[in-house]
Amino acid sequence: MEKLKSAFLKSTNFIDVLVLLAMLGLTMWAWPQIAADARVPIHWGIDGQVDGWADKSLALFCIPGISIFVDFVSRIALSTIDDAKAEHKSKTLAVACISATMIFLGMVHGLIVFTALGHNLPVGQVIPAAIGVLFLILGLVMALGKSERNPFFGVRTPWSMQSDEVWNKTNRWSGWMMVGMGAATLATAIINNMILMAGTILAGTLLLVVGSYFYSYRAHKEELARGK
Repeated sequence: MEKLKSAFLKSTNFIDVLVLLAMLGLTMWAWPQIAADARVPIHWGIDGQVDGWADKSLALFCIPGISIFVDFVSRIALSTIDDAKAEHKSKTLAVACISATMIFLGMVHGLIVFTALGHNLPVGQVIPAAIGVLFLILGLVMALGKSERNPFFGVRTPWSMQSDEVWNKTNRWSGWMMVGMGAATLATAIINNMILMAGTILAGTLLLVVGSYFYSYRAHKEELARGK
């Protein structure tokens, strides 16, 4: 099991570096193909239409820059929850969060670059697919109990932060909820409907937040009852 954990941690580090290199490589490849004075689409509205543009430099380097910053800050946060154990369980969830975010940003960057090159990509499918993948990865890691109490990663309620049992139950329940959100969001990608995607994410997030809070409280009360 320890070897499996170690392999997982190493593989996620490799994925992060690979995604960053892919984004930078894509930028370098596209750079000479885009006019210096081009206005590049960088944001799409809920109707799937472009509603934000930027100049060439900002458009091609914005997401890679954000990715490097996110990875750097996340690694700092991860170092603060480390302890003497070589394979701290919280690392598993933390690196999954980082890698899932990097993959999501990589997909968005690809959308921006290929749109700038004149390709008419189905935004209403790419964006929901990217978000759906993000939810699925994070949800599966949480649902499989790959974390322990920490101040940065996972579902932190007043009760989950006081008990390992409540933490595990709350995060596993929330993880399966996120898996459901991911699957539902991917379904909206097939339908190619950004409005439905937004509604799915909004409803799912509301249910996740409220449900996690009450589920955590119930798990806390059950633990107290057993203690009596």
